[in-house]
Amino acid sequence: MKKILVVLFFTSSSLFNYCEGQFNTYHPFPSSNARWGEEFEGYNNAWYSQYYNYYLRGDTVVNGKTYFKLNQSGGYEFGGPPYSILWQSYDYLVCLLREDTAAKRIYASFKPNLGTKDTLLYDFNLNIGDTLPPTYNNNMGFKNYVKAIDSLLIGTHYRKQFIITNVVDSLYWEDSIIEGIGSTQGLLTPILMQFGEAETWLLCFKENDITVYPSLNDSCQDFILNIPNIIKAETNFTIYPNPGNGVFTLQSSVVSGKLSVEVYNVLGEKVYSHYQITKSSNYQIDLSSQPNGIYLYRVLTEDGSLIGEGKLFIQK
Repeated sequence: MKKILVVLFFTSSSLFNYCEGQFNTYHPFPSSNARWGEEFEGYNNAWYSQYYNYYLRGDTVVNGKTYFKLNQSGGYEFGGPPYSILWQSYDYLVCLLREDTAAKRIYASFKPNLGTKDTLLYDFNLNIGDTLPPTYNNNMGFKNYVKAIDSLLIGTHYRKQFIITNVVDSLYWEDSIIEGIGSTQGLLTPILMQFGEAETWLLCFKENDITVYPSLNDSCQDFILNIPNIIKAETNFTIYPNPGNGVFTLQSSVVSGKLSVEVYNVLGEKVYSHYQITKSSNYQIDLSSQPNGIYLYRVLTEDGSLIGEGKLFIQK
């Protein structure tokens, strides 16, 4: 009987040490070939949803520090009522990410201070009861603390998961952040979030073309849209300043033909259009009567061919 008990004891101990070792092994953020699939749902006179990806597209060195470029790509699906769907392709640099592996911290650097000003995005060296930095909720004054810490099996390895919560008057909010992945509310949501009639969540996380969150059996859609090919423009056109206060300038050096510009709000409603713009001149797009937010623009030729599209940001 004693021999059997001894064997059982060492077997259990070995399992415990294996799990404990896995739990205490820090899993850093990926440095390449990673994609976060997310959904945003909000209300602006009507309900609408946005689907998009964040992905890494190489690195850069600024002031002796290595950063990873984080791009956002995908499109928008708009709801209602009235119900309508409009997809718009885009792909642009959002920020730079930097990891301090020894401190288990992730920093983000946003425009226009890329590489010169870092903001703490995640701290994976926290303990139960610790308060998160104010930047975690965009300096909105909410007290966030670590409610619990547990392990989450992802693939064949355990990673730390921090349960984050806050209590403000009648508002109760809970999130979790996972080593090597980020927040289950979205990669950048903690630092960009604004409470109101809106919600963001992480749909899935893919690394090395394999979905590892929420499970290996789930698919992780890449929001690469099936839209007509954009005809390559004869020369580059620019729209500036962007972000702006609502008045933008379209500039192109092509001397023949004319252009058309269309601008849509987040509901898919056309809020601006102008036709027969001479390509060789600077043209002013006046959206000063529109509220702050994100708008989608399309630039077309005389025959209706799409030569460019993107987003305009109004910040008054």
